[in-house]
This record gives sequence, structure tokens and C-alpha cells, in this order.
Amino acid sequence: MENINKFKSRKDWSRHAWSEIIGNIKNPELSAALDSLLSSYEKENIVKRLTAMALIRQGKSYKQIGEELWLSPTTICSLKKVLGSGSKKDYQSYRFRKNQKMKETKEKEPAKYHLKPSILFDFIDELASSLPKRNIRRYKF
Repeated sequence: MENINKFKSRKDWSRHAWSEIIGNIKNPELSAALDSLLSSYEKENIVKRLTAMALIRQGKSYKQIGEELWLSPTTICSLKKVLGSGSKKDYQSYRFRKNQKMKETKEKEPAKYHLKPSILFDFIDELASSLPKRNIRRYKF
């Protein structure tokens, strides 16, 4: 991954990260189809989510990830659940999650976020290490 200082903005960084992701797909027809099928907004969201997954694996807090990537705690929580269980992404209502938590015991072990090493996660870790620093805060409290 190139030095982040070479990019004028986070949007340029996001575009570059997307081109790196597409470039790593071995099937050129699939990469061309994905590139033409997804809008720039969707591509940016994919880059943010992959980067968030890497930051979760690094042990960053919801607040840190949210400030860096402008993602909601709900999105970060969903990604964390995917990393913890390895299952597909499921959105559940607040009431359902609250009732499930009440049923579970508090002595349960915390979830572990250690997936088997793979080329994808190596790439995601490299992508997160090049995340540009924000000059402004999203919210002023």
C-alpha cells in the first residue's frame, strides 16, 4: 500500500483502496463487473467496512472507529458480530437483541476476534494501517 501522504483527500485514498481491492481479484471479468455494478458510494462503504473490520481486529473502540471512518455504532457492532461468529450478517431489532441479552448470563466469555489467517485479512490489515488521519472531528460536543 502506498504512503497515505501521497493522497490529497480521504476520497482519493478510498478510490485507491478500491482499485487495490479490484486489482487483487484474480478473475478480470468479475472485477470489471463489480467495478461497473457498484456506485462510488457503495465502493466507499465497502472500503470503510473492510477497514473497520481491520480496526476491530486491532482492538480499537467503537468511538475511535466511528470518528475515523464516520460509521455508526450499529454498523460497527454488526461487523464485530460477523468477526466474532463468522456467520452471515444479520440485522435484528433492538427489542429482540435486548430480550436475548436478558436471557444470557453475564459470566459468558467475551467474543474472540481471531479468524484464520487469509490473504483477504492480510490485505485488510494493510489497508487499515494506511488509514489517513482526520483533521476535523465529525461531531463537536
